[in-house]
Amino acid sequence: MGIPVIVGGDTQVIIEVRVLDASTSASLATTQTVWRNGGSFVFKGVQTLDQDMRSALSATLLFDQADK
Repeated sequence: MGIPVIVGGDTQVIIEVRVLDASTSASLATTQTVWRNGGSFVFKGVQTLDQDMRSALSATLLFDQADK
């Protein structure tokens, strides 16, 4: 008998956005967002991957619209 393991079936998306000055290539801003869906004892296949990616991008790039 083996050691019990908590099974996780979550999706994790890490998005890093960098803003550079086009003329000098100097870094003006950098942000990183970690987005998760699911967790321990959640079993999901790849069928939700497309929607998970869309949700992560929306949460990262459209964050200011949620405040309005």
